[in-house]
This record gives sequence, structure tokens and C-alpha cells, in this order.
Amino acid sequence: MTSTFRERLTRGVEHEQIVARALEGMGWAVAPWGLGVLPEPVRSRMAQLDVLLRHMPDLLAVLDDVRLIDAKTGRSDTPNYCIEDRSLIGFTRWQLFDVDVWLVFGDLRCARAADVWTAPERRRHRGGNGSGTPYSLLPKSASCVRLLTEGFAP
Repeated sequence: MTSTFRERLTRGVEHEQIVARALEGMGWAVAPWGLGVLPEPVRSRMAQLDVLLRHMPDLLAVLDDVRLIDAKTGRSDTPNYCIEDRSLIGFTRWQLFDVDVWLVFGDLRCARAADVWTAPERRRHRGGNGSGTPYSLLPKSASCVRLLTEGFAP
């Protein structure tokens, strides 16, 4: 199943909106964050750099703490979530600012990026289709994955 960049972008934006509404329904204040809020010339140049700001999650959520959220869409017909390793590494760097990055998948299950990185169930791959960059597969049944309502409970 192949799709164009525009189709993936549309699905991604829709998923971000679903995640934001779900979190707002649980009492979180949510705002857009990340590369998506930057002007195109900045975004395109940032994409070529390997700096912390290159790996900015999609949303910022605040309740009793601050969390950054990367809304991940993917195929629902597989037993795994797929995450690029460079993104995972970048997301774990946000802990230097005492902020956790949470991944919220298309099925509204979630996991902290740092927990995904260290999950014993995670399997790394060298790359292939798509961007060709190394990625990890995390079973949807992995111990670090939980329901959104559990991961973001007030």
C-alpha cells in the first residue's frame, strides 16, 4: 500500500486533531508544536540538519506537567508500530529539558519515546522502503504501550 506525501500529510494532520481533541476532553491544554508550525523555508532547511530542533513533536500538552506529543499514523493491518530511529533518538533528547515526548499512535494507544527506545520488544531494522532510514518495529502488545486514557490520566 503506497501513498503520496500529500495523502500521508493529510492523514497525519487529521490524527493530530483527533489526539488534541481527545486530550482536551481529558482536561489537557493542547497547542500545535513542531516543524509544522514553521514557515516552509525554515522547515525545508531544518529537514537537512541533524539538530535537536529537527525532531520536534507535533503537539504540546499541559496539565500538571508539560508533554510533547508526536502523533504517529501507520498501518492498522500490522501487529507493529513503525518509528524512525533518528526520530526516537531526537525525542529522547528532550528529556534534557525535563520534558517527555509521548508517541500517540493511530489506534489512540501511547508510549513514552524513552520507553520505546529501551523496550525489550523493539526490533531495529536498517531501512528499506519509504525514507530508507533505519527504523524500529514495536509490537502493539509491547509492555510500554498503554491506552491514551491511561498514559494521560489526570
